[in-house]
Amino acid sequence: MRRVTVRTDPGEHVAATSGIVSGATLRLRDDLIRRRIWLADRHVWVWKNPRDDSFYFFEPDEDAILRTLERPASRDEFLVDCLGRFSELGLTPDTLSAFLDDALANGLIEVSPGSAETVKRTTARPRTRPPWWRNPLAIRLPGVDPAPLLDRLTPIANSLMHRSVAVIAVLLIVSAVLIGLLHMEAFLADLTSATLRLTSSAATARGSFSSTVAGLASAVVIAKVFHELAHALVCHVNGGRCREMGVMLLLGVPCLYCDISDAWLMPTRRQRILTSAAGMMAESIVAAVAMLIWAVTLPGSLHDLATLLVVVCSISTLVFNGNPLMRYDGYFMLSDWLGIPNLAGESASAMLRRCRAWLWGLSPWKPMPGDPPQGRLIVYGVLSLAYRVLVICVIVGIGMKLARDAGLVWIAVLVSGFLVVGLLRRVVAALYRRPDRALASTAGIWTRSVAVAVGLLLILLIPLPRSLRVGGMIVPVDETELVLPVGGAVLGGLPAGSLVRSGDVILRVQDWDHAFRLDSSLADIRRLRQTLRAVRIERIGDASVASELPEIRGRLATAERQYETLSAARHRQTVRASRGGKIFQAEPRTITAEQLAHDQRNWTGSPLQPANVGATLDSGTTIGYLGDPVKREIRLLVPQNRIESVESGQQVELHLSGLPRRLRLGTVTSVSSRPVGDLPPALVADGWASTRLPLDGSAASDSVDYEVIAALANDAEVEPLRVGTVTGATIRLSRSSLLDRLWRILDDHFVW
Repeated sequence: MRRVTVRTDPGEHVAATSGIVSGATLRLRDDLIRRRIWLADRHVWVWKNPRDDSFYFFEPDEDAILRTLERPASRDEFLVDCLGRFSELGLTPDTLSAFLDDALANGLIEVSPGSAETVKRTTARPRTRPPWWRNPLAIRLPGVDPAPLLDRLTPIANSLMHRSVAVIAVLLIVSAVLIGLLHMEAFLADLTSATLRLTSSAATARGSFSSTVAGLASAVVIAKVFHELAHALVCHVNGGRCREMGVMLLLGVPCLYCDISDAWLMPTRRQRILTSAAGMMAESIVAAVAMLIWAVTLPGSLHDLATLLVVVCSISTLVFNGNPLMRYDGYFMLSDWLGIPNLAGESASAMLRRCRAWLWGLSPWKPMPGDPPQGRLIVYGVLSLAYRVLVICVIVGIGMKLARDAGLVWIAVLVSGFLVVGLLRRVVAALYRRPDRALASTAGIWTRSVAVAVGLLLILLIPLPRSLRVGGMIVPVDETELVLPVGGAVLGGLPAGSLVRSGDVILRVQDWDHAFRLDSSLADIRRLRQTLRAVRIERIGDASVASELPEIRGRLATAERQYETLSAARHRQTVRASRGGKIFQAEPRTITAEQLAHDQRNWTGSPLQPANVGATLDSGTTIGYLGDPVKREIRLLVPQNRIESVESGQQVELHLSGLPRRLRLGTVTSVSSRPVGDLPPALVADGWASTRLPLDGSAASDSVDYEVIAALANDAEVEPLRVGTVTGATIRLSRSSLLDRLWRILDDHFVW
């Protein structure tokens, strides 16, 4: 015989001890709603209590036993009747009495008028909405009855649920998926750019929303309204009732919710799963439309909005709403598919029973016919508990960071402590509630508790492997930047990839202004020399002109010195190799056609490309790099709050996709003591840098990064890695205990 199973949890019954005198007359309430539904591989009966909107599930034999009270009877009459009518079930008076008490405590059975005086306590406190502090992460505000709105929208919903419309929707989604797969690289690049523009516009908004932020917020709100309306409409069309629709504060963010618990009254599993999946299906259509808009629009606000909306309505919806470990759409779909209506509650009860049996020395709990497999429940319960703990830790971490930025750290500590202590108090109270019969003594219980505490403490103190995921760029060993000393027009040079020896010419430029000044200086020297010779000849006949000779000689000496200076600077227009090695291309430069048309001397790509011959390079331009032809190292960017954990000699692993050997190993050789000044644009674009560079060029950084250099193992059988490749890398840090990591997190967020 099973206990009553509750599907919804709007509040909590207080299960009263019935204390029914044998003469009290009991009867089944006549306002209960009862439906026969298909649940997994069997039929069950679902009963709804309209007074508190709770649901109860019964096997056919349990339903038949309860229905015997459609005719009023006393407890003794009920026991005698059921023991005789259902003798093949092997029932005992104790089992029937427990089942009857449970049904009475949950309000399914009432005492007939006139016999109430024989009952000590027979009622249960009605279910009410739980106080908000019981679940402060998801606070439901009072909603409204959406039935009038749904009645008006039902004709439209019936039209949209036609088979032809479903085929069109499937084709639309498939087309969007194909577009995304075929243009994945372009979409990811646009997503990175749109995210950077969104964050930069939000950071520079100074209290006011930009058009991109406001547009995205409006689009997401509309998409979520479609999500909830889809749930409500499908439930309404399939004969269910959306009991309430309103606003929920989910992690403090307002969002729409609708209560479609009446879906459990639908007879088929297909209808119930379709009702649960309707919201994600609606958002998938929105994401498909957004993908089509992205494919046909040019870069701009609408293009960015469509890009972000694709991710919000597809990936994020599947990750959050489709996740069965939280009580959202995916949870109810899995619950219905497994045939376990109260999956979370059943799993929590299974884990609690197992823990209490070990703690109190209770005999193993024996499942009754129709109960779900206990192993499956415990596995789901452990996974769900671990995920919930992870979510709570992430939420607390984000809250701490926001509170630290706002100067409200200690308020965040109090709120987090309130949440954690409240959860622990409920768990401890459930574990240590004394059962009716405990085989273990009080000393044994405390011994086991201390053993668990010591075990947890050891787990916190045991050093565990630790790693750090960062981004980096592949560079050659002994890399030297080749900088043009003076500006000028490119005359020619060696292309990237050329091998050079010390002294070889890499690039020649011609500074026409310098050449003009050099020619002018040479002409001045020749003119002054001619003047000097003429004065010398003239002084033979006129001695008075001799006084001009010192001035002319001084002007000539100045002109010759100027010419020597200009001639000495001539070699600076030639870039030579300081040592032997290989030339590597510099960061490519992009220039629009309009800019190129405006100034024909502009250059694009790399300065060493043959197409740039004749283009003008400015002084200080990086034309390329000179480095080892074979040996490679990687320059990693490590956030400021993690740089203390990185030391020389630690192992680095590079995971490179698309190469014969995806895993490359390296060793940290140096750790910078100063923050990185100029960040490589490729690392910033790929999101590996902590410092965010707004599109307007202004400096706006969340934190700073430090450079760590790791030498890569040289394998003669493997082709050297391409210089300039941006990839993720894992640094194997020294081992650290969980307690030490927790202390580091607290130390990062607090000033002690």
